[in-house]
Amino acid sequence: MPEQGDQRQHRGGHGAVTRLSGTALREGAEVPFSVVRKESRPVRTGRHAPYSGDPRHWAYDPVDGYAEFILSQASILM
Repeated sequence: MPEQGDQRQHRGGHGAVTRLSGTALREGAEVPFSVVRKESRPVRTGRHAPYSGDPRHWAYDPVDGYAEFILSQASILM
C-alpha cells in the first residue's frame, strides 16, 4: 500500500489518463513508484465513426472486431 501519494487525472472526449505516484514500503525501505493508467472510449459519432471497424484507421475499436469474430465463430458451432 502506498504511504503517501499524488493522483492527477486528465479527461478528454475519448478517454482519460491517470497518473498515481507516491512512496511504498519494500523490504523495510521506502521506494518511489509511479503508475499511469490510460482509458479510451470507442469513437461512436462524428466523421471518424464509420472507420472504427477498419484496423488500419486510428479510430479502430478492437472490441467491435472481437465481438464480430466471436459471433461468427458461435454461429459456426450452432
